[in-house]
Amino acid sequence: MEYLDAVKKQIGYWNNQINTADPQKDENRYNELKKNAEKEKEHIRQVQDELNRINQEIERELNIRK
Repeated sequence: MEYLDAVKKQIGYWNNQINTADPQKDENRYNELKKNAEKEKEHIRQVQDELNRINQEIERELNIRK
């Protein structure tokens, strides 16, 4: 979970950068920041899916041992 928290902090960083960027003055930078934030969101989804899969495997193992 610490890893997931770190990734979530990173998305906070990107969102902060997006909020301070001026899309009128530097559209390329603004778009790049948005793209980075979207990549982090996808990464969060992937990590969460993997954690859910691992938890399901653990639950299955525990149920088998009962």
